[in-house]
Parts: sequence; C-alpha cells; structure tokens
Amino acid sequence: MAIDFSKLGKTRMGDIPPPPVPPAGTYGGVIKSWKWAESRWKNKETGQTEAQVHFVLRPTEFGDDISEDERNGVVLADKIFVAEQGIQTDAQVYYMQEFLASLGIAVQGKTLDELLPETVNVGVQFDVVLRDGERGPIANVRKLRARTT
Repeated sequence: MAIDFSKLGKTRMGDIPPPPVPPAGTYGGVIKSWKWAESRWKNKETGQTEAQVHFVLRPTEFGDDISEDERNGVVLADKIFVAEQGIQTDAQVYYMQEFLASLGIAVQGKTLDELLPETVNVGVQFDVVLRDGERGPIANVRKLRARTT
C-alpha cells in the first residue's frame, strides 16, 4: 500500500496533542545505533563541551516497576530514547570499557571505533526519569546497563 503524501501534506497544524509521555521506571530494550556527539552542556570548570557517545535505544518491554495504569496509552514500538555516555575523561572511558564488557563484548586490545559497532542490536536495560520541560514532561535515560534477564 502506497503512502498518500498529498493527504499528509494537508494535515492542519497547531492543535495536534503530544503523544503520551512514557512513564518513569525501568525498561528493557536494544541499542539500535550509536554516534559520536558533543555534550549539550559545557563543562563548568573548563567552559568546553565534552565528547560523548549517543546510543539510540528502542524499548521492547516495561520493567516490573511500571504499573499497568502508567503503561496505558504508551506504545513502545513508537518510542526511542537516547542515552548520552561521556567519553572525555579517563574515568568515563573506564566506565565505557566496563559497560561494553558487561554486554559480552571482548574489549581487550580493541579501539572504540572497533567496539561500538558491536553494540548494535544488543539487549540493554535503562531507567527513564522525567523532568519538567517548557512543553511538558521530558524523558531522560539514566543507568544504561547490560540486560540482566
């Protein structure tokens, strides 16, 4: 079935409600892609932006800590999340190494350029926290980790 772009082009803007905000809590999912990126914020001490890896996550299941009521109306197949992982300092590189190893990726002697592509389609768990934004709640990813189940 072909998409009717002429009909889509006639969609009136201005009163379209936002999709349901995913509830805070734990999710299971997979890494769909990654990219090098700069932090959205500047380092308070240096005034410079820092290097990050952004993992695009596709949630596949709600965690047990998210009630049925909170799940109502949220379609996981419609959601993506981005986990921002620092990679600038020695400590951040260490934590990236440990994260990659926890995913079952052999890290010894390999570069990040070699390792990061191996994360695609690997199962992970992550926490979503909500904060207030200008247009309503914003979902942020915290505690990206290897899937335990």
